[in-house]
Amino acid sequence: MAGASRDRVTIDLRGIGNAVRAAAACRGMGIAQLVRRALVMSLDLRATATVGPVKGESDGQTPDQVPTRETAKLTLRLSQAHADALMLNAGALGLSYGDYVGRLVAGSRLPQPL
Repeated sequence: MAGASRDRVTIDLRGIGNAVRAAAACRGMGIAQLVRRALVMSLDLRATATVGPVKGESDGQTPDQVPTRETAKLTLRLSQAHADALMLNAGALGLSYGDYVGRLVAGSRLPQPL
């Protein structure tokens, strides 16, 4: 009988590899752990509540304590140069593309680069 299956994915980091490694090191975790946490955080909150904590991690919150926020999916068409800048800048700050653009739109302060 086969053991528990493991889902695997390969991601092209498109130039943000150094930022990802630095973010993981800064948080004292491995790259895979950082990526799993980012993926769980980016899931639809209704789906996240059924996922539970990422293996080996605990933030002390139960699924019903996960803060809710309303989100909308948005597709942008940008020049390749602007798209590259968005990806690099967001990655250097440890933000998702949506969080980065949202902070720019709101005029919020951006975090310090990782």
